Formats: sequence, structure tokens, C-alpha cells
Amino acid sequence: MPWRKGAEMKAYKLENLTCAHCAATIEQTLAGLASVREVKLLFATSELHLDTGDLDEVKRIIDSIEPGVRVVEKDAEPAPEPSGLPSWWGLTAATAVLAVLLVVQAAGWVTGWPVDAAFAVLYLAAGWPVLKTAGLHLVRGRVFDENFLMAIATLAAWVVGAGAEAVSVMVFYQWGEWLQDRAVEKSRRSLGALLAGRPRTARVVVGTGVEEKDPNLVLPDTEFEVRMGEQVPLDGLVLEGQGTMDTSALTGESLPRSVEPGIEVAAGSVNLDGVWRLRSLRPFSQSAWAHIVTSVDKALETKAPLERFITRFARIYTPAVLVLALLTFGALSWAGLPWHDSLYRSLVLLVISCPCALVVSVPLTYLGAMGAASRHGLLVRDAGALDRLVHIGAVAFDKTGTLTEGRPILKALVATGSEDELRECLDGGFSASSHPLARAWGRPGTAPEGAEETRGQGVTFLHKGLRAGIGRRDFLAVQGFTGLPHGEDALTTVHAASEAGYLGRADFEDPAKVDTPRALGELRALGVGQLVVLSGDSTAVVQRWGGVWGLGAHGGLLPDEKLAFVENWEIQGTRTLFVGDGLNDAPVLARASVGVSLGASASAAAIETADIAVLDPSPLQVPRLVRLGRRTRTILYQNIGLALGLKAFFMVLGGLGLAGLWEAVFADVGVALLAVANSLRAGKSLG
Repeated sequence: MPWRKGAEMKAYKLENLTCAHCAATIEQTLAGLASVREVKLLFATSELHLDTGDLDEVKRIIDSIEPGVRVVEKDAEPAPEPSGLPSWWGLTAATAVLAVLLVVQAAGWVTGWPVDAAFAVLYLAAGWPVLKTAGLHLVRGRVFDENFLMAIATLAAWVVGAGAEAVSVMVFYQWGEWLQDRAVEKSRRSLGALLAGRPRTARVVVGTGVEEKDPNLVLPDTEFEVRMGEQVPLDGLVLEGQGTMDTSALTGESLPRSVEPGIEVAAGSVNLDGVWRLRSLRPFSQSAWAHIVTSVDKALETKAPLERFITRFARIYTPAVLVLALLTFGALSWAGLPWHDSLYRSLVLLVISCPCALVVSVPLTYLGAMGAASRHGLLVRDAGALDRLVHIGAVAFDKTGTLTEGRPILKALVATGSEDELRECLDGGFSASSHPLARAWGRPGTAPEGAEETRGQGVTFLHKGLRAGIGRRDFLAVQGFTGLPHGEDALTTVHAASEAGYLGRADFEDPAKVDTPRALGELRALGVGQLVVLSGDSTAVVQRWGGVWGLGAHGGLLPDEKLAFVENWEIQGTRTLFVGDGLNDAPVLARASVGVSLGASASAAAIETADIAVLDPSPLQVPRLVRLGRRTRTILYQNIGLALGLKAFFMVLGGLGLAGLWEAVFADVGVALLAVANSLRAGKSLG
């Protein structure tokens, strides 16, 4: 059942939950309770989202599955670590005592029952948490978990006279669990620090002073002040002040950016100098910083296909190995091997069989990758997008605001007669227009009489007593103006005409972003086969840019026509990544294998629809995303190959009698630690 955060869902923290396999079991068990309507357990953050009528039953079930795990309110103070878990000092002392006993035994200084008794005491001291948990699980019907397997294997080792090895297995198993827990907590703290750094206070301008408020309570169009060293609490438009800002918390870009009146500043940026006065553009819940939090939450709520497969695989893997161990014991005994040797070899298989390396390292890899991406302003809203990035065969871009700056500038003014007459006509028309080109014109004028705007096409009005118009060539032709030039405009052109005739044109150009050529070159170097631009701008303009950039270009497209292009590639089996920022890009962002909204100023519809929201407007973030997906998949495959390959290798050696419990400890604990350490690489800098 797909999870939706509804009015009845409540968030809790699960304290002391460090076992990924146990988390999956808890979620599956709770989902089957009649009193639980909806449940979602996020192991990466130890959060339980729950809709239930009987919280006490939920707590009992969780305690029966994983004793010591506490269900507390999400904002409650964390409880100290329970004493039942081994501490660093306790494990260090146990290891030191074990080393002394092994030396004493090997040197023959003390023999017989005193040594065996010392090993037995150490075994109980070090292994009591495992033995206790295994006993509780056995009573409650849970057999196939790592505690049960470790308890059975080590107790049986005593039966065949391998007490020293039993103690060693237990001590090193506990070390492995302790180190895995620390790795999980490190990743959780890293992500928690990212999400906890949100702006806390807004200095709202009230009369001649300021009043501090929670950003959540500040309405749009409210003036607020940001002082040097403070975070910008809300997305805002700078009204007064200038200086520089640090956007590294949002984009990962360490270089300061200039601030001046008229510039939009995203929440979470830091004022490096001066005092600014801004006008809030939207509520905090819709700000750039809020998008970071909601995007990370959404990504953690959704498991990638590979992660879901590993969870299902782990449920059948451990019972299968237990059956294999029993079959191995029977086969070796039937072949004439003494029963204690047959049992010893079977115990090796049991120690090796723990699936921790898989069930911990896989979610840690995704968590690390999403955390690293978030620190660079790449908000992965769907963990499965990291998998799909690996198979991208085509990248399609919207043009305006994606590959170009989205801020057109006047390139040329071409008059058929008087240039002053042309400027006056354009002044009147643009003053009555809401089109972005009116802002690019930048010459304030008085709105003319009789002005009527056809959005996206042009404006008609009275100019010096004559009917006049500015806009697209075909618009002016439909309005009955004559003398218009023929052909198609190679630039974004606004024509001007009146009843007296054609006055001329203003050519605008939306300049390319400085990073566009490099970004396209990096995508080609990554082996992406098809690069195209799909734009609603005129065909001639789009094709001119396509020639400059060396990629396929299709202009004059409506949103459904863009969608048709992407659908055609997807139907043909080409996984497509689409990059856009506008409201009209939302359908294509939803249909593409991976949809990416580019820039913190992208439309809300684009950000909400995209699989990945990128706060930095640089197109260089697109090849960075492809590299992130490939690196994440490489680490996942390394961990799976490492875990299954080495375990299978040592299982064969154990069955042949060439590997004992010492080697089994490495195959279990050592491989798990190697896989966890490898997973942590996913959280390092993206470069």
C-alpha cells in the first residue's frame, strides 16, 4: 500500500534501533496488525510514521521483535544507551582477557578445567546480550535471525570442544555489531545536522523597528531584515542593501555570490556583509530550504528497487543457509565423517550466514549518496532515481532558464525609419505588457490608451492617435498591420507597426549560461548518446542554439508536444532524463525516467513533480547527477559481490574442512565491516 502522510499519521522515534534486518521485520509485522491502518519505518533516521488505534500493542510488538527498542515522541529527549549493549570499554576488556587466555592456552602455562572455566566465564560475560535476545526471540517464535544463529553456533562449538573458538566468535561478533552501530549513527547524525540547520528567526519590519518571528508565521509580501552573519529565513526579493551571500548550504558552491536590489535570495543563504531589507516571496513551507527537508523526507520514505530486493532476499537467505547447514551435517555424517567434525563444519556455515553485510550496507549507501547530494543542493526526492540514472541514454533540456540565463537582453534595434519613433512605440507597448521581454526592455513608460494584450502574442494600443501594435510577426499580421517583413526570426524578436506602416523591430537574446558548453561536453564524455533541446521558443531561435551547442533542437513545442518526444524515446527503450524549470515542463518531468528541476527559482510545479530538484541553476549539476548515480550503483554492486562472494567462498571452504570458526568470523563480521566502510564512501564529496 503506498504511503501518504495524512492527518492521522504521527511520527515517533525508535531509540536503540540499529539492526536494519530487524527494522524490516518490525515494519512488516506492524503492517499486518488490525489496529494499524498505515505504517512506514525509516531505518535511516530511526523514525516510525504510524496511524494506529492501539499504540501500546505496537510497543509490545516492537519489544518482542527487538528488545530494548523504545517508541518515543519524535521531539522527546533521547534516552541514554541501555546498559545491555556492550560498551567500547567492555569490549576492549573482553578482547584483552581473550588475548591473555589464548596466549596462556597456546603456551601451556595452565591447562585443563581452569582454562575452560575462564573461557566459559568470558563467553557468558561477552555473549550474554546475544544469548538473552536469542532466548527471547525463540520464546516468541522468531528463530531465523543473527542472534539465534550465533547462539546456536557458539553453544554447539562448546559441545565439540571448541570453547576458545566459541568465545572468539562471540567477542568479535560483538565488535562487529558495535562498529556497525557506530557507522549507522554517524550517517544519521550527518543527515540530522543537515536538516536541523534551518533558519529559526525572521526579523520582520514593523514600523520603524523589527520584530523577531518564527519564519513559519511570516506571510508573503512581508518586509524583513537580514543582518551580517545571519541566515536568510525566507525566499525574498532584495529591496535595499548590497553585498555578498554564502549559498553553500543550498548549492554546495563555496564561492560567494553578489547581492543587490532586485535579486532573489533563497532561504538558507547567509549574509556575509551589510544589512539587507527584503520582501518575502512565498511562505516558509514553500521556500528553498523547506524543499530540502521535504525532498530528503520523501527520498527516505521510498526504498529503491534494489534496496527492496535485498530486504526480501535477506528474509529467505538466512533460513536457506540454516537448512544448508543441516543438510551438510547429514551428508558428511552419512559419508562416514565423525559426528563432531560434521557438526563443526556445519557450525562454520551458520556463523557465515548472517546477512548483516547486505541489509546494513545497502540502505547506508543510499543514505550516504542522498546526504552528499543534499549538501550540494541536489535534492533526491525518489531514491529509485539513483538507480535509473545509471541507464540514462538520452538527456533532453528545456532551453529558457535551463541552458540559457532566462533573462533576455536587448541585442539590436532595427528601425525602418526614425529610431526615436520606434522606441516611443515600443515604450508604449511594453508599458502595457506583462511579458518578460517588457522587463528586459527596461524603459519605463506611461500606459497608452486603448491597450489590449493577448498574452504571449502582443499588445495593441493607440499611439499618437493611430492604432499601433507590438509583438510577434504573425500576431501583427492577424491584427491587420501591413508592410511586415517575411521569413522567420533568428532571434527573439518584437515587431512594431502602426496604421502608418511597419516601424521596425527589437531583437532580444537570452544568453547561454557560461557552464552550458562544458556541461554538454561532460555528458558526451559520460557516453550519453542523445542530447536534445525541446523548447517552446521559435524554431529558428532554438535551431540556432542547437547549432552552437551541437545538439538536436526542436522549437515551437507545446507541453504535450514535448511530452510526445519523451514518450517516444521511452517507448523505444531509451531511458530519458529531462531537465526543466517551468510550469509547462511538469508533464514531461513526470513522464521521463528521471525528471530534474533546475534552479531554486524553478516553478513549484516543476520542483514537486521532479524526481530530483537541483537548487544550483548551473547545468553542470546534470552530469554530476549521472556520475552520482553510477558511483552509487558501483558501490552497491561492490558490496553485494563482496558479501555474497566471500561468504560463498568460505562456505565452500568450511564444507570441505579447510576453514574453521576463525575464518567464519572474518566471513561474517569482517565482510560486514568492509561493506559498511565501503558504503560510507557514498557520502563523501561529489567533486
